[in-house]
Amino acid sequence: MAKKVVDLEGVKRARRRLEQLAKEHPELTGERGQKNRDGWLKTLEEDAMANTTQYTFRLPDELIERLDAYAERLSGETGLEVNRADVVKRLLTKGLEAVEKPNQAKRKRERP
Repeated sequence: MAKKVVDLEGVKRARRRLEQLAKEHPELTGERGQKNRDGWLKTLEEDAMANTTQYTFRLPDELIERLDAYAERLSGETGLEVNRADVVKRLLTKGLEAVEKPNQAKRKRERP
């Protein structure tokens, strides 16, 4: 998998904007530290879970091993914690996009 190019100027703009917002709204900033970070991560996880439904699938152990290896590789590449559910969502999305593209292109060509 090719590494994504990071838009450093975009990152700089976003950081400047966040700094500006923090100055304008100091009530939105908290103490720095692991406790604060953990609280934000928990909030983000709860928000992400609020818009999802849990499903149960049986998958071969070999496939689970491949998913876990991919999650570990993504974690290493991004520096973020990537779990099995993240990998499944990403791969399903990419797979569906790949198989839906030919149908979308075909429908566009059929239209006058």
